[in-house]
This record gives sequence, structure tokens and C-alpha cells, in this order.
Amino acid sequence: KQWYQRRVHGECQSTFPSRMLLEIALFLITAFLGVYYWITKNFGYFKENGLPEAPGTFPFGSEHMWDLMLRRTNFLEQFDGLVKKFKDVKCFGIYNFRQRDVVVKDLELAKMVLIKDADHFIDRPIVNLDGSKIESDKVVNYFLTQLKGEQWKKVRTLVSPVFTSGKLKMMVPHVQKCAENLDDVFASAADSGEMLEAKAVFGKYTIDAIATSGFGIELNSFKDPDSLFRQTALRMARAEGYSSKLDIVKFFIMIVAPKLSRLLGFSFMPAGTIEFFAKIIRQT
Repeated sequence: KQWYQRRVHGECQSTFPSRMLLEIALFLITAFLGVYYWITKNFGYFKENGLPEAPGTFPFGSEHMWDLMLRRTNFLEQFDGLVKKFKDVKCFGIYNFRQRDVVVKDLELAKMVLIKDADHFIDRPIVNLDGSKIESDKVVNYFLTQLKGEQWKKVRTLVSPVFTSGKLKMMVPHVQKCAENLDDVFASAADSGEMLEAKAVFGKYTIDAIATSGFGIELNSFKDPDSLFRQTALRMARAEGYSSKLDIVKFFIMIVAPKLSRLLGFSFMPAGTIEFFAKIIRQT
């Protein structure tokens, strides 16, 4: 009897890990299939409705999103390849993850969307940050790119006077000072024969111009490339050398499962970056 009980007990112990692994595997497969269906169910929408489209593939969507997420291109050039492929059409459809968007190429059609019929196109694609308890996400949620409807109109009305011609002219002397620093770098390199990396040089110039005209901070990144302002700006922009491979995973989860991302404590911007610039604005 004791031998039989020990045998049964041993068999139960040996089968428990196998059952647990099987249940975990089934859960992961079910979760994957659910995410796969949720993302891909909109693929083919534009083609079915007679509009040319850049086909979507799991998980990122159309070709431009794959290039963007895998850092093969940048935000400003993400549509260049698609525009060449659809050179004979006025507009075409794309997929950002599961989201359906239309890229407008025709100038007159773009004017209608942005000017004549702008009141019908006020909302923009957003990352759902509602309910987040992270301070930086609360700030990001008030960006114009995140707002919708009447709230967008109100904030845009408040922000627009900042970009009048008179206000922009006031920024010119500050930007001019940064240009003079850039000119000194070029003159020094010309005398010494030093080769300059264009991306790095103009990146420093851009950050200095933003710091001076936008935040009231006199900065010279050519002499002080390790300044806290520049380092924080590069982290926020996730520039090369300041980002993590996990950023793609985090961003994917934020798009696909915003509630899960909040539960895991993911934030849209790297920790401390938004808070840093918000503090500067309050102090200046």
C-alpha cells in the first residue's frame, strides 16, 4: 500500500510541471492569436473600398512603419519610399499597426484638408495615455498632437499667437547667435583641415537654437556637448546611442494594449525628460 501511494504521488509530481507548461503555452498562443487578429483585421480596408494602399503585415503595419520601428529611416522621411511607389495617385492608404491612415500627395487636395475643410479633419492619430498616473504622460496628453475636438481648438487658439511673424522675428537674434557659433566651428575646421560630421554638427546647432529661442537658455553645444540640456533632449528624442532596443517593445505594447502598458508602468517619454523641460519652463 505504501509503495502504491509513493508511486501515485511521484506520478502526480512528475505530471504537474508538464501540465503547467502546457497551460502557459496555450495561454501565450491564445494571447498571440488575439493580438494578431486585433491588429490585422483592418488590413485590406482601403483596397476593398477602391483606394490604393500599402499592404499591412503583422505587427507594425505598412512598409514605412517597419522601416521606422526598426530604425531604418527617420520620422521625417518615413513616407519617401511609399510616395515614389504611388507616384501616379493623389492619395493612398497606409496602416500604422492596426490604425488606418490616408497619405495625401496632391497639393490641391491637401489644401482642402488643411484649410478649406479643416474643420472636418481636426483629430490626429494619438497614443492613448488616458488614465496614466505618470507625470510625463499627463503633460504629453496636453500636446496639440494628442488633443481632439473642441479641446484641440481651444489650445490651438492659445498657442497660435506664439508663432506670429512678430514673435518669430524676436527669435532671430537668438538663432543668429547660435549661427555665429556654428560659423566659428566651420572656420576652425577649415583652418585645421578637420572633417566634420554634418549630422552631429547641425544637430548641436539645432539644439542650441531651440534652447536659446524656446527656453531662454544660452547654450553652446560645440564647446559643451555633455550639457544636461543636450543630453536630456537626446534621450527624449531617443537619438542614436540614447535609446534602447526595448523601446520598440514598449511602444508596441502602448499602441496595442494601452491598459497593459499603464499596468506595467510604461511611459511615452523616457523617465525624467519631460519633467526636466517642464521645470525649465516654470522657472523661466
